[in-house]
Amino acid sequence: MALIVEAITIIASGGLEPELVQEALVRSTTALNEHLKAGAWREVKLLLRFLGCMQTILEGDGVFPVLEELFSRAVDLQTASLEDVSLSNSK
Repeated sequence: MALIVEAITIIASGGLEPELVQEALVRSTTALNEHLKAGAWREVKLLLRFLGCMQTILEGDGVFPVLEELFSRAVDLQTASLEDVSLSNSK
């Protein structure tokens, strides 16, 4: 809930102070890259959720292509894991 409130606050203040929005996006994407490199997946998830809340001010498709790719890979990994389990149970 706090992420949504923060995103709404930044979006609403963007009309008065556009540099605030720019700074928030720069800091968010910088932190996202750092956490990705460090493998800090909880923080990556939270930052992607925050950027998803900011979707209305992002250009183009924003963060949605990244989320779609992550979901697709998660489904592939889950399917492979289930296949591994079913193969080991059939032996």
